[in-house]
Amino acid sequence: MKSLDLSLRQKRILHIMQHNDTYITSAALAAKLNVSSRTIRNDVVKINEELAPYNARILSLKSRGYGFESEDPKLIESLNQIETAFFSKENRARYLAFKLCFAEEPQNLYDLEDEMYISHTTLDHALRDIASQFSDHTPYIRLIRQKETVRFEDDEMKKRLVLVEMLRKSWNYHARRNAYYDDNFIEPKVLDFIIDLVSSNLNKYNILLEDPSIVFLNLMIAVMYYRIRDGHILPYEPPIPKADTSVYYACQDILNTLTDHLHCYIHPEELDRLYLFITANRLLDQTTLTRETAKDYFGPNTRLIAEHFLTMIQNYFRLDFSDDDDFYITLLQYIRTLQRRSDIYNEQYTSDFVKNDLRIELIIAHLFQPLALQYLGKTLTETQLIYLAYCLCGTLENFVHNHPGDKLNTVICCQMNMPFLFAMKRRLESDFGNYLNITALLPVNIKNSFDFTDTDLILTTVQKPITRNPATDTLYMSINMTEDDLARLEHLILQRTIRKIYTASPSPHDLFINAFRHEKTGHGDPYSIFRDMAADFINAGFVTSDFLNDIIRHEENSTYAICPGVAYIYSLIPAEKSAMSILTLDHRITWNTHKIRVFIMTCFTLEDMPITFRLANLFYDEAYDLPKIKMEENPDVLTRYYLSFIDEPLTP
Repeated sequence: MKSLDLSLRQKRILHIMQHNDTYITSAALAAKLNVSSRTIRNDVVKINEELAPYNARILSLKSRGYGFESEDPKLIESLNQIETAFFSKENRARYLAFKLCFAEEPQNLYDLEDEMYISHTTLDHALRDIASQFSDHTPYIRLIRQKETVRFEDDEMKKRLVLVEMLRKSWNYHARRNAYYDDNFIEPKVLDFIIDLVSSNLNKYNILLEDPSIVFLNLMIAVMYYRIRDGHILPYEPPIPKADTSVYYACQDILNTLTDHLHCYIHPEELDRLYLFITANRLLDQTTLTRETAKDYFGPNTRLIAEHFLTMIQNYFRLDFSDDDDFYITLLQYIRTLQRRSDIYNEQYTSDFVKNDLRIELIIAHLFQPLALQYLGKTLTETQLIYLAYCLCGTLENFVHNHPGDKLNTVICCQMNMPFLFAMKRRLESDFGNYLNITALLPVNIKNSFDFTDTDLILTTVQKPITRNPATDTLYMSINMTEDDLARLEHLILQRTIRKIYTASPSPHDLFINAFRHEKTGHGDPYSIFRDMAADFINAGFVTSDFLNDIIRHEENSTYAICPGVAYIYSLIPAEKSAMSILTLDHRITWNTHKIRVFIMTCFTLEDMPITFRLANLFYDEAYDLPKIKMEENPDVLTRYYLSFIDEPLTP
């Protein structure tokens, strides 16, 4: 079958459009894929050129965005799968990894170059990518280069894990195949049989797994079958005890049926591997999990880690999540998964987009790193941090909901009759009741006599000043309360909620005024920037070298560079004194695909640590204006720009 002549990014755009029920804007697509809106528009033109012969296209409607239409969606989905192409580093690394897994002997480097039509340097980069994915991380398979050859170490289980991971990556959860690659390794009818077989047996024995684990399990069994068929058997290991009888019976039934249907002998070691995987990833019965029953399901060490983390959150950020039972149970399950080293995540997200969206939750998540090192022996990966941030997502909302004093005192000021104001109040309470405490419904004519001293927010339908109180934000909304109005309100609520959480001493204003400054420096890489900026704090006696080491570890696990223009660098190791350092370059450097000129680093005392929230919001949302900051070289100009947001109320 033919395939579409598209880049991997263009194929991703087409995949998103095919499985999106509503229109999506170019800005939203750009954010998902970490490119500009112009790039998206150019990609859509190319995609439509390829789709034209098949009576399909991506529609563009003004004010609505992009939509997809096709006479034969399944045909387009098949055409969108990649067979063998080497136009991107992902394709090259994937092809090589498959090649090395299947190879019976070392592969000659020059033969690989000729086979893939690539240079020696490009091949070397592809092999480094493989080592980064599979040698430096699970399954930790050694990539052995000897003279002019390369091979994987002779470990059958590790080779299988490499195969499963490559098949699982970019899995199409809307269907039963990979979204972008047409893998001839596994026959569709065999995979369909395995998927149905696993599903029926897990249901039979009331075993529940998460979707990513189910996909992994199905592929694990499929890879097992084909490797056995080709003569690759796991080495003998003594049988393991099987305390979970339901999982044991399910494994037996799956493998017995597989043996009968596909006519292959399956060794006992395969059943043990299957049993270990399912028991490690089996979900607990959510209906029986409560704070009171937690001791029956989670060991003392798991509960100790959770309690320690909750205490750290309260000590560092003044946030008491101890009364949030749902979060506590979710946290326990997350820690249990980490302890079993069985975590399998759906990574079908754009990392920078998620890290920006969950920037506050990720700051809190980084508090877990010393606990991970202490109790688990290693720090969390970026994916593990992101999923911990997802655990925290909603917990902040619940915190505000359960602490009414933290809601925004809100006044609605409108020229319509009172029944309209009442309806407006009810709708806002329905959508934002966790955040807004609506204290008054005001006709516009009494705005001058009303006392706004205790008012955080005014929502008005008239385009005129309502109050001069500097502590009160004013948001204009149309009478119809459009989607755009509600989106702007949601944005403002986020800013004000974070403002209420952080403490005010010292003021961010003072941090900027007293900041160390480095203007138009010639640094060429982020690590030299880290060292010079951290030296400001170290030489002043505010922090020790542990501060710099923590920043380097943070960068290696999860980069600070999440958007173009500016990077905010911080550590959660408490300092003797809170301080800021601002550095600008005489050029922009490319860091994690982003071009960045402005770098801001902070250190905070334990008491001042919540200001990290305020600054993360300031740099990445409230004051993020790429045209204003991408070419700015003067720290004093940047200081005045950021202070204009700190010293003025948040009025969109």
